[in-house]
Amino acid sequence: MNDLGIIRRPTIFDVDYLSENAREADKTEAFLLSGRSLRESFEDTPGLYENSYVWEMNGKMVCMYGVTPWEDDKNVIWFLATDEFDKYKNIVRKHSKRVFKELIRGKKNLFNYVHAEHDKALRWIEWLGCDLHIAEPIGLNGAMFCKFEVNHV
Repeated sequence: MNDLGIIRRPTIFDVDYLSENAREADKTEAFLLSGRSLRESFEDTPGLYENSYVWEMNGKMVCMYGVTPWEDDKNVIWFLATDEFDKYKNIVRKHSKRVFKELIRGKKNLFNYVHAEHDKALRWIEWLGCDLHIAEPIGLNGAMFCKFEVNHV
């Protein structure tokens, strides 16, 4: 295995694992945005298995990410990590810009929302070169979220 690890399509077992083992910040973010658990969100994600990837290191899932087609030619880009992520963050950082460019190739109108208090995610999104907007109260009970858009740098 090279230092990149393995990037592959997810299975139902991966989705189940991530639903239970995502970082607390990611679980909280998903709930505050939609009022639903990750498992419930995955159930409503069109083309989940065809449009996403698992990144694993040493046989452990580090993260799962993808681009989900949405309405009006828009696409939702997303990334969820497990607690294993912190063990491999330097490897992910080393390769993530290349992996990100491969993910977005040929896709337009990419966006999503990130919880305004999810500092690590906000810094990572900016580092990748996305346009990050000012927080607005669009989540559950007015939770603050920042919209971000991919600007194809």
